[in-house]
Amino acid sequence: MTAIEDVEEYVYLGRLLNTKNDLEPEIHRRRRAAWAALNNIKNTSKRPSCLHNETKVRLGWPRGEKKR
Repeated sequence: MTAIEDVEEYVYLGRLLNTKNDLEPEIHRRRRAAWAALNNIKNTSKRPSCLHNETKVRLGWPRGEKKR
């Protein structure tokens, strides 16, 4: 038989749940995830060589010109 561990918080279906029913840790976790995703996009957009030509055209960059 497997023992069930008693924990203060856990992630269930992508949401952080805790025994106090406090949403503040969940909000902070989502903000950190959002900033990480935004920084990932920023890093990619700063290096046009990583983008396909179709993406550059959609962003309005002329072919062959690098973003500064």
